[in-house]
Parts: sequence; structure tokens; C-alpha cells
Amino acid sequence: MWYFIETIGKKLFNLLLTLGLVVMVVVLCGALKQRADGIHHPKFFDHACAIIMGGSMEPTISNGTVAIIKEQDKYEVDDIITFTDRNDRSITHRIIEIDEDKIRTKGDANNYADPSITQDQIAGKVIFMFPATYLIIFSCVLQCVMVFAIFWPDD
Repeated sequence: MWYFIETIGKKLFNLLLTLGLVVMVVVLCGALKQRADGIHHPKFFDHACAIIMGGSMEPTISNGTVAIIKEQDKYEVDDIITFTDRNDRSITHRIIEIDEDKIRTKGDANNYADPSITQDQIAGKVIFMFPATYLIIFSCVLQCVMVFAIFWPDD
């Protein structure tokens, strides 16, 4: 009885690991394809990811934070958004003013506002954030699981 449960458990574990790896490869290929097509923030299920570099949004968002962004139909004052500026740089700042089709943003730690942007420059609103160190920890755990699965002894 226990042998049957152990065998099923190993097979299920290997199946889930294989599916996880296939999904990761598909997502990575999709991201690379979208990036090659000039898309700054590749989207998966209407969500994109941005790593915040710089301290312009301190203390709200720290340097090295990973932001999950989602495109919205309408943006409001105080929304934190990620957009592409005129120099083709990706910036994450807070909306401080909306005037018809012009949107003004400013980093929380900045003394000055950014030049106006339009809605088509916006990649999306920040809906979730977490420290980038979590990605490193997740990557280490995943690698340990993969090594464990590869070297799991077969009876």
C-alpha cells in the first residue's frame, strides 16, 4: 500500500515539475519575443512586471522592488503608474494631475514634476509590489527542488 502511494507521489511530483519547467520556458520565450518586438513590458494574462531602479519613489517604493502592473481603462490622480517617456525609458511615478488627455506625474522623492505624458505612453498601474530579493530566494528554492528531483533515487 505505501509503495503504491510513494510511487504515485513521485510520478505526480515529476509531472508537476515538468509542467512547471515547460510553463517557465514558454513564458520566457514569450517575453523574449515581445521584447524583440519593442514591447518594454511583456504582458502575461494582462499583467506585466517592472523592476524599479532608482529612489525617485522612496519611501513608497524602494530601489530594487518588483512591481506588477496592469493596464487600466482609466487612471486617476494618486495612481502609481509605469510609463515610457520621450527618451524611451521606463519610469514608475505617481499621477499628480490629469488635464483632458495630458497626464502629469512625479516621483514621491522628487522636487519637480515630469513632463506631461499621454495615456498611450502608460504601460499600466502598479497593483502589487514585492522586494526583488524574493525572486532570488524563489530561484534558489526552485533550483534545490530541481536538483532534488533529478537525483531522487528510483527504487
